[in-house]
Amino acid sequence: TMIGQIQLVGVKDLGRAKQRILANKEGILQEANAQSRTRKAIDVEARGIDTPRGPMLVVELSVDVKDSMGANVVNSMCEAVAPLVADLGEGKANLRVVSNLAARRLVHVKAIATEGDLGGPEVVDRIVAAVDFAESDPWRAVTHNKGIMNGVSAVLLATSNDTRAVEAGAHAYAAITGRYRPLSTWRKTDEGNLMGELTMPMAVGIVGGAISTNPTAKIVLKILRARTATELGEVAASTGLAYNLAALQVLVMGGIKRIS
Repeated sequence: TMIGQIQLVGVKDLGRAKQRILANKEGILQEANAQSRTRKAIDVEARGIDTPRGPMLVVELSVDVKDSMGANVVNSMCEAVAPLVADLGEGKANLRVVSNLAARRLVHVKAIATEGDLGGPEVVDRIVAAVDFAESDPWRAVTHNKGIMNGVSAVLLATSNDTRAVEAGAHAYAAITGRYRPLSTWRKTDEGNLMGELTMPMAVGIVGGAISTNPTAKIVLKILRARTATELGEVAASTGLAYNLAALQVLVMGGIKRIS
């Protein structure tokens, strides 16, 4: 599910506007769904926000984009319903655009590496300490996450997906609690091994956009055996987690310059 946003400005009564819009949800969805035969808008929400220019109303369309990244269809739907939403909200529609914070399109992957593969129990303890560092310090966390994105972005580039959209969404998600944090965690198991987990937004597609016209992307998808956007997202996140572990292992065993 992707989210499209319609910004209403000049709304005199946010409460009344929200009530009118939600009362006409079915009409808004019907207008949105006239834009696509395969992707479907499934919900409408509205919320007020405070800005330096005063209060504004944000109307959000939730769209099931299937196996596409979804930006084009979501933007089309937002543009189509904007006049109706503005009329119902008694305001003026300004922006009508997809959000790249795909928080309703999360992927979660997990892996276990044995202490023997990593170089012994001391290496495991050092990696856990490095992750504790990232959990507590945003300057380290952003470099930790950059290592993850080295792997994720490589998969996205190879499959003609939007690297900038996923990267922006990942970093926004890392800060969604109000403090920037690492996207992955690594913890020592009772057996002395290392368990890693990664959760992040993954707005990717296997149809539409450049993917449909780039023969190389189609070959890569066949090699990956990614039959759905979900499977492609899982491959990308798994690659990111692997890159993350490789970087941490090198860093705690003497550093990148020393190893190279």
